[in-house]
Amino acid sequence: MIPWGERLGYRYKKPRWAVLAKVADAMFSPIEKLVVNSSRRASSIEHILVVRLDHIGDLLCSFPAIKALRRKFTNAHISLLVGPWCREMAQLNENVDEVIVYRAPWFDRQRQSGNKHPFFFIGEMLIGARMLKQKGFDMALDLRGDLRNILLMALSCIPIRVGYSDVGGKFMLTHPVKRNRWQHEIFRALDIVRAIGCDGSSAEIELRPPDEALLRAAKILSELKVNTAPILVVVHPFSGDRARWWTTDGFVRLCQCLRERFGAIVLLTGSSEERKMVERIRQPFKEGIFNLSGALSLHELIALVSLADCVITVNTCTMHFAAALGTPQVVLFSSQVHTVEWAPIQGQNILLHSPTKCAGCELPACPLPNHPCISSITPEQVIEAFCSLMPVIEERAAIRKLRLMGDG
Repeated sequence: MIPWGERLGYRYKKPRWAVLAKVADAMFSPIEKLVVNSSRRASSIEHILVVRLDHIGDLLCSFPAIKALRRKFTNAHISLLVGPWCREMAQLNENVDEVIVYRAPWFDRQRQSGNKHPFFFIGEMLIGARMLKQKGFDMALDLRGDLRNILLMALSCIPIRVGYSDVGGKFMLTHPVKRNRWQHEIFRALDIVRAIGCDGSSAEIELRPPDEALLRAAKILSELKVNTAPILVVVHPFSGDRARWWTTDGFVRLCQCLRERFGAIVLLTGSSEERKMVERIRQPFKEGIFNLSGALSLHELIALVSLADCVITVNTCTMHFAAALGTPQVVLFSSQVHTVEWAPIQGQNILLHSPTKCAGCELPACPLPNHPCISSITPEQVIEAFCSLMPVIEERAAIRKLRLMGDG
């Protein structure tokens, strides 16, 4: 049977390291049996480590799996290991007892151009392993699927280690899990916790902005005098990977149409590093377009998305926020990753997507001229999608005005 993704014209290309990983796993298969036989029973588990060292949207997709883990191990102490960029996101998970911050160099975008010497990498790995070993975890689960994460769990001497079997290091896992590459990331994470007896039937992401962040977002809207705007649209133009960026001219034309045709107020969001790029989008306009990039904490951004009538974004964490919060959205989805794995599966959304033969490349920047998988999307298509969502947008606008006037 041909997998669904391949029927859509997608094909995964196995990287070279994946072949080497399989060879290593075959060589160490006798050790794998010894490791599995020495593992503890699940009933003795009191301290659990969930490893999710990648990025904000990835962590949010793990929330249903962590909730299932909590339902199974009600009295266990669950710790969540994240990068510093995910600290605020991790704090919103009510099923976690402790957030541990570890800056893994293999996921740190700020260090990608820094020290790449093998001894630096090994040193950082050993520092992290020593820290985790001292905490005495009974079980660790890697929800990403990364050989380096598996090695970190093994070096930490955690007795039960759960992770994907296809990324190398299978012999270091006590509970290897076969990964379905044509499955959404939410369901893949649920497969990991199912391997230890959890109920993975619920895939709904639950996300609630903190009350303080909601008050701050409402105050920002009031200061900008836009809390009673006819339509309030959050536009998030950029992402951590250039391969997901649309064109600046496209966003300028989009904002112009939103202003002239719908009288919408547009709030441009992004990181502090993106502020100058976002300002190029805002600069042609005298009013009605605001640059909030770098001015919001993560909690405040989530709160703002919850208050907005619509979100227009590339496929980044803001897309996952809108899906979890039920805010209607239009997504400009780059083929850097596959929709079957990362597209929002809840909330009202319209996905604009032009799959290419190189779909699923996962490259941080597109090497092809004109970036065909996303530049082919036109502002007219975005506006058409926006119009399709207009009934629910107008309904949210009416509720927002009453809500913010009441808060005021």
